[in-house]
Amino acid sequence: MKKILILLIGFSFAESVGTDEQQILNIMNNYKDAFIIADYKSIIEYFTLPISFNFNQKTIHVNSKFKLKHFYKTIRGSLPEFYAYSRWENMSVRVLSERIAVVNTIYSRYDRNNRIFNSGSALYFLRKIDKEWKFFSLTSY
Repeated sequence: MKKILILLIGFSFAESVGTDEQQILNIMNNYKDAFIIADYKSIIEYFTLPISFNFNQKTIHVNSKFKLKHFYKTIRGSLPEFYAYSRWENMSVRVLSERIAVVNTIYSRYDRNNRIFNSGSALYFLRKIDKEWKFFSLTSY
């Protein structure tokens, strides 16, 4: 009986992980789409406060939606005028627990002629809050 119960619990968790991974992939793509069109109102809804943005030389902590919106306006606004869109070149989702996940990404930014002008990598850390996955930290590398 114990073996059956353990098997059912393991199957239930595995099924949940698959569902979580798909939800996270959807969030990542929707977030990217909002970034492309500079939809700051939508972008900030993918985050939970506080947030840390970790770069090579510094970490930026954001504690309000107003500051988060300003941060994204600065980042998006600093892209060249010829920026057209971004793509995930590679994305790997790892659900670490029922409430924490990490996505390892490689992204590229394209110009209007569909040529890559910038590429990078980032880790996106997510927390499940009220059945929704939200970013709480990003680390570029």
